[in-house]
This record gives sequence, C-alpha cells and structure tokens, in this order.
Amino acid sequence: MSFYYNYLDYCNKMKKSPSKVAEELGSSRASVNRWKNGSLPTDAMLIKIAQYFGCNVEQLKAEKPATDNGDGLSEADVQLISWFRSLPQEKQKAILTSLDAPEGLV
Repeated sequence: MSFYYNYLDYCNKMKKSPSKVAEELGSSRASVNRWKNGSLPTDAMLIKIAQYFGCNVEQLKAEKPATDNGDGLSEADVQLISWFRSLPQEKQKAILTSLDAPEGLV
C-alpha cells in the first residue's frame, strides 16, 4: 500500500484530490479505489504519475517509515482521526459501541 500513501501525499502537497489527479492523467476514480486497496497502476501510468508529480517511479513505490508530526501521531493516525470526525455522531457512536470502547468515549 505504500504506492497509494505516497500518491496521496503528493496529491495533498498539490492540494488536489486523488481522483482529480487521476482524471487529469486520463485515469478514473475506479483506478484510484483499486490503488487504495493495494493494486499498482500499470507501468505506463506509474511513469505518467511520476512525471506529473516531478518525482521518479521508485519514489512513488518506496516504503516510507511512519512519521510523527510532532504530536506523536503518524500520518495514518491523523487520517484515521480525520475520517472518524467526518462521520455523523450516530455512526461514531455505533463504531465505538461495536468496538467495546470505554464508557467515557461512547
């Protein structure tokens, strides 16, 4: 999944959505979903993406160590919290209940 996280990082730096970048490169939202689920783009698409971002294919596919942004949270932690906060309260409560979260969180 390192490709997708690197792709997402480059998209965020350009302040563009992953779907928007894919569209600009002639790909689709469905492709982005496949990448998110662990598939790699074709070699030709990897080259187009690398050229678009001004990097090389190896950088797109590179494993990056989890980094912390100064508050002890990795980028994955920040993304999870952001996603959770974007959910309606009833969905948040349902998730916490299903995970047997401590009383104070539910």
